Amino acid sequence: MGQHKSHEEYVVEQKAYVVNIASQMLDGKIDIIEGARLIWRFQSELTDQHLDSDFLIFIVIAAETDGLPVGSEREHWATSALIEKDKQVKHAEALYREQALISCKVLIERFKAA
Repeated sequence: MGQHKSHEEYVVEQKAYVVNIASQMLDGKIDIIEGARLIWRFQSELTDQHLDSDFLIFIVIAAETDGLPVGSEREHWATSALIEKDKQVKHAEALYREQALISCKVLIERFKAA
């Protein structure tokens, strides 16, 4: 029979995942929108707060850019549609970049020792 992870082990893995994504965002390996969409989902698992301020910018980015194609979902879009959407993506990335990168550093500090 396989071993089941304890809740504590699961939380440690989730924190490490958030640190990894945040680090890749800082290094420019993951775009701001794509990274925000990956990170915001972990707030409810990693904090008891309804709206944790360290996650807030990622929640805002995910909500405000919900209809924009990034990452692998771009494969399902027509090239002509991507031209206009890419302008919106570029604008959103510029708008949120500074705040997102600051929050990435905060989350890394908060969870790296986990």
